[in-house]
Amino acid sequence: MRADLTAFENVELPLILASGPLKPRRARVTETLEALNAKGLTLVVVTHDASLGERARRRIQMDDGAILCDAPH
Repeated sequence: MRADLTAFENVELPLILASGPLKPRRARVTETLEALNAKGLTLVVVTHDASLGERARRRIQMDDGAILCDAPH
């Protein structure tokens, strides 16, 4: 299923839950999510991609359901 993120650009949502975007669309999806976050939207993104996690202001690292690290980034 293809998500059209432009539909969210003018919607006031308090929170978006997302899995890490796939590489073919990653740049556009990441830019849109970061723009929404800059406007005050809270994002929770689950990813195995460390480079995507590096862009977060706060990172919670988990392993098998246990929190290993929870700190501002």
